[in-house]
Amino acid sequence: MRYLICFLFVASFFATATAQKQVDRQAAFHFNEAVMAFKSNDYETAISSYGKAIGIDPNYTKARYNRAKAFLRVKSFKKAIGDLNEVVKADPTHTNAWKYKGYAHMQLKLYPGAINSYNKALTLDPKLNDCRANRAIAFMNEGKVKLAKADLLHVVEAEPDNGNALYNLAVCQNKMKDVDGALQTYTKLIEIGHKPEMASKQRAKILVNRKEYAPAIVDLDKAIASGKSGCEDYYLRGYCKLKTEDLEGADEDFKKALSINQTHKPSIQNKAFTSYKLEKYDEAVKDFTKVLEITPGDKNTHVNRGLSSLKLKDFKSAHSDFSKVIEIDPQHATAYYNRASAAIGLAQNDSACTDMRTAAKLGYQEAFNHIRQICND
Repeated sequence: MRYLICFLFVASFFATATAQKQVDRQAAFHFNEAVMAFKSNDYETAISSYGKAIGIDPNYTKARYNRAKAFLRVKSFKKAIGDLNEVVKADPTHTNAWKYKGYAHMQLKLYPGAINSYNKALTLDPKLNDCRANRAIAFMNEGKVKLAKADLLHVVEAEPDNGNALYNLAVCQNKMKDVDGALQTYTKLIEIGHKPEMASKQRAKILVNRKEYAPAIVDLDKAIASGKSGCEDYYLRGYCKLKTEDLEGADEDFKKALSINQTHKPSIQNKAFTSYKLEKYDEAVKDFTKVLEITPGDKNTHVNRGLSSLKLKDFKSAHSDFSKVIEIDPQHATAYYNRASAAIGLAQNDSACTDMRTAAKLGYQEAFNHIRQICND
């Protein structure tokens, strides 16, 4: 009887072991099937086959990890996170699982989750600069710019020519008002040829704010020559040319900007100023009128259109503009003085005299020189 019991136990043990081997073989078959499908870029088949392997063996961690990577390829980020959660639960030291989990969170714009996953990955392997660079982006989206900058400085210290990290570092530096740092970083980007057009544009903006117009024009020339320019680029170069007295060049650039965006107010305004300086007063009046269509009642624009009309001896239009300015700002001494000039042109001497006296009372010195002549004092 004792021998019979031993025999039955041994038989049961071997039957169980044989059944387990059969299960392992089936799971392995589907796993290998999935690997081949993944290598052929047939991700849906890979997902299905990994699923079969997991169905046979729910603890098949490697199959879950690989299925998560397949989910990432088909942009099923939530499902990838589900698998990766199981992987890190089974093996909290699985660095790549934390890394891919961070990536999936990034794609879903779940930045706190991404930061947490990248923290885990970097604790396990501090040399993972791709995780550090992505964590910086997550920090930026969470408004934690200082932390982002710290990560990016670490990355570019290890990889000085990492263009994406350099570009994001420049963005952080701009946000933190680290103008010198941003300027240096954009210069580095141009040197290594990473997004040189964008870097040139951004460096030009910094130079314009520093009133360094000539080098800004050089940067904008390069950006515009790339063929990837827009309204803002032509406007900014036009503005620099206006500041350096290249009036014809400025006029041309403002026109190009407006051919892209007809309602771009700064381009219209500065084109009008340029036309006035070029003594193209007809164009100036038209441009100032366009500005007023966009922002009705703008005091300074009425002043400038009035001055342009005076140059054209269109005294009626000039008088109307300066009257509008006075309506907006009754203490505007220059408007009284210029309305007096328009009134003289309209042969309205009494009105001109009144306005000239008002201008003088408000402190406009030039008015004193004309009161005696106009008012017969």
